[in-house]
Amino acid sequence: NKAYPSRIGCSNDTTMKMRGVRGMRAMIALLLYVLTVHSKQASASSSSQPPPSSNQFRRPPFLSHVDREQLQGALQSAKQQHNQAISEALENYPLDDTLQAEMDLVNSLPLQHYKIEAPATLPDFADELSRDVFVTEQPLLTREECQQVLKDAQAYFDEHHNGIWTTLPSGQYDVAGFWIKNIPAVHKWFCQVVRTKLTPLLAKTFSEFAVGNNIDDNSESDHAGLADAITQLCVDNAYLFKYTPETGRRTDVHTDSGCLSFTIALNDAAEYDGGGTWFDGLRRANSDNENDTTPCDPPILEMHHAGQVTIRPGGVKHCGNAVERGERYIIGGFCLHKKKIEVVRQIMAQAQQSGNLGDYVKNIEAALCLNPQFDPAYNLLAVAIAERAGDNASNNNVIAKQVEVLDYCLQQVHPYAGDVAYALGSLYKDNLNDLDKARVCFEKCLRADSLDVEAMAALMMVAAAAGDATQEAKYAQRIIDSGVASDKILGQAYCNLGVLAGNKENNVEQEMHYYQKSLELNPDRFAPRYSLASALAQQQKWLPAAREYQTALALASDQMTPEQRVKTLQHLYTCTAHLVQAQVQSAMQEGKPQPSREEMMEQFQDIMGKSNFDELVALRQQQQQKQQ
Repeated sequence: NKAYPSRIGCSNDTTMKMRGVRGMRAMIALLLYVLTVHSKQASASSSSQPPPSSNQFRRPPFLSHVDREQLQGALQSAKQQHNQAISEALENYPLDDTLQAEMDLVNSLPLQHYKIEAPATLPDFADELSRDVFVTEQPLLTREECQQVLKDAQAYFDEHHNGIWTTLPSGQYDVAGFWIKNIPAVHKWFCQVVRTKLTPLLAKTFSEFAVGNNIDDNSESDHAGLADAITQLCVDNAYLFKYTPETGRRTDVHTDSGCLSFTIALNDAAEYDGGGTWFDGLRRANSDNENDTTPCDPPILEMHHAGQVTIRPGGVKHCGNAVERGERYIIGGFCLHKKKIEVVRQIMAQAQQSGNLGDYVKNIEAALCLNPQFDPAYNLLAVAIAERAGDNASNNNVIAKQVEVLDYCLQQVHPYAGDVAYALGSLYKDNLNDLDKARVCFEKCLRADSLDVEAMAALMMVAAAAGDATQEAKYAQRIIDSGVASDKILGQAYCNLGVLAGNKENNVEQEMHYYQKSLELNPDRFAPRYSLASALAQQQKWLPAAREYQTALALASDQMTPEQRVKTLQHLYTCTAHLVQAQVQSAMQEGKPQPSREEMMEQFQDIMGKSNFDELVALRQQQQQKQQ
């Protein structure tokens, strides 16, 4: 058989991605008079109607049906979610009110001031928090206590995990580290630092937000001083990250699960290359005039000394920048305000934690009515609409609704919202077969984040589907050169370069090299395994080709379509036929009798594997029955 099998390039997951909303757990101070044509955001809740927020945004037209009852239901859900989150936070990170805040230290620390200037807004309390980012110019923590934290952490892993640090999935990446609450020595130290240094710094810096509440009517805490405000902040969660070139390529762009966030440097920047935190729209404020800002190029904020701290609102978009050499250690965490409900974020958190977004469409719609300028909520709503549709998710009406939601966000809220653009591009590519519109969407992702390797992979697949080998190779190589791609996406790039090498250059050796690189990264992927087998078959290396086809068939069923499985069985049969024929010819040349039919069938079964042989026989019998 001279018609050698074609290769198969890796394809993206064809499910719509929900990106940029990871870690969400709450949102905005709620007003139920948002039923007017213009939705308003506010930060107080009382029996009398409060004045409207200065920010007024038109409610999206597809949410005109949302009524007072729906908003009230969402508000109640957010309050329940908030109370549960506060309870868990105080249990995991208890505050010792007998400890005194080190205000002399906090007041003595000068702060570098940065601002975020990008479309869209925070999920909650945008007027009170604004989008300011601060870095302590001098360490808040001593070098000695930072070093002790790392020693305690390593001692724990030496005792319990043979010195190997645990990892936590973070989007498409795995990051080494641990939840602070899980290591007793570090946890005890951290809770003291939170009460004496961290919450005082946060309360002082974000005093307009920290003082007051939006829960109790006529509460006197609105007039409380800084001392009381410190006690109202609690840590929702905290994680100690260990970034290395292997485990710290970067993190996905995301927002945090708290109204306020902090990052603590545990070692000096001289111990590693790269690192830092990327922020969307980061600008440095002039020390003489904070409204006069200078863009940061690149928009990466770095802390140079152990003990320095960065504080910011949790709702600003950011990601961990890749470490290229050495080890970087930081603590990242999120804070809640006991008496201020983040309504929008809590609504989204409840939906995500439920495991069934489809049941929370109404609450997510309410969240968008309350804050139509928070772009991650649009992506969450689009995913929830699909989940609610269940088996009818590919229905044209469902797809049209998703497109309406996502397109509105890009047109009216944030033109380069990467998570929204990716989701819309996936719909155009996988459901509507509009490759031009898909390409535009994925290019917007790269405009938002030049290292968005998921968008690069999507553009590679769009080019492959359009038959544009030049663009396909361009984006595959860009993935490889990025230095931050996950093993999965890096393997996709190598696999597609292999297909291109075989189809365009007819360079089988180079082609096989790419497949082998892909399989080193992803040994359980069907496409590179199948394609390697096909390249071996083209060289008439029948036995290794047969082995690779067998390995491909042994992979999980979701790795291949039924049609691909049938083709693989057929190609395995062809390789086996060549091998059996060679054995027969060799026997005849040696003067041995020709094998019987039964003996030849045994040879087929031995080489193909009995289950594969039986499956192919059954398929052929089914075909014959259909023809009859």
